[in-house]
Amino acid sequence: MIRLNLLSEKEKEQIKKDMLAAEVANSVLAIFVVVVLIAIVFFFGQKYLNYRIENMAKYAPTTDENAVDEINKKMGQIIELQKDYLKWSVLLKDVIALVPENIKINSLELSKENKKIMLYGLAESRADYLKLEDNLRNSALVADIKSPVSNLLRRNNIDFSIEATMK
Repeated sequence: MIRLNLLSEKEKEQIKKDMLAAEVANSVLAIFVVVVLIAIVFFFGQKYLNYRIENMAKYAPTTDENAVDEINKKMGQIIELQKDYLKWSVLLKDVIALVPENIKINSLELSKENKKIMLYGLAESRADYLKLEDNLRNSALVADIKSPVSNLLRRNNIDFSIEATMK
C-alpha cells in the first residue's frame, strides 16, 4: 500500500494544530465532566449528612430537669437493690464444699430474710454425719447449728436435717 501526501507543508501544520486543539478541547471537556460529577456527589453528600444530623438531633440527650431527676431516682433504686444483693452461687458453692463424700443432699434451703440454711439428706454413717456437722461448725458461713437428736440414733443410712444460722 502506497500513501501519497499531496498537501503542502502549511496545510499539514494546520491539520496538526487543528488535531491538537481538538485533543485539548476533548481533554478540557473530560475534566469538566469529572469536576461536575464530583461536585454533584459532594452536593448530595452534604444534603444527606445534613438530613442525618437533623435526625440525630431529635434523639440527642436532653438536659431537662425532670429527665435528670428520673434518672437519679432510677439510679437510687438500683443502688438500693444492689445493697441487698447476695451472690447465691458463691454461697451454694461454699456450702456444698463442706459436705463430705458419703453424704447425699436431698434438699438445701437458703433464707436470706431469716439467715437460715436448712440441709436435708442421707448420710451413709454416723461418722459421716458428724463430719458434716463439724465442717459446718468450723466454717465461716455458719454461726449456730441445730439438729434433732434423731440424727444420731441410727448408725448407718441416716436421714438427717440440719438447721444453721448464717453469719
